[in-house]
Amino acid sequence: MMSNAPVPTATSESDADAGCVVVENVPISQAEAWLEDGVYVIRSTEFDLLAEDEDFDEALSLFIDRAADYATALSELISSHEATEDEERLAGILSRRLIAAFMAAEERSRQEQRRRGLFQRRGPRNGHWRHRETQASSSTHLSPA
Repeated sequence: MMSNAPVPTATSESDADAGCVVVENVPISQAEAWLEDGVYVIRSTEFDLLAEDEDFDEALSLFIDRAADYATALSELISSHEATEDEERLAGILSRRLIAAFMAAEERSRQEQRRRGLFQRRGPRNGHWRHRETQASSSTHLSPA
């Protein structure tokens, strides 16, 4: 996963860069990020989520994985009737965002497959017509018009 955004330049939690973790143009969580002792830290300002890694893109991937895990844990609390009202609210918000990102990723994947399939069926885009030199039917020849 490539972030397409500059990596955080803040060097401590107290001066963290404000931003948003986004997947497929869907905001997953408002967050703060900073680089501390060679490790990128991303912390949600909406949910109880934190991810750290020496590589910023890996920290983003880890954050997204943890967001999915957190949504699953909240869902399990709801299913077992142990969730608080706040946990139910957070589960709804996070689950909707993750589902929207998943659906957007699926749609992008389908579009890419269609484009690849079209390319494979037709060959290179600079196609041309080649006259077939065989009979059109068993009794009719193409006339040289």
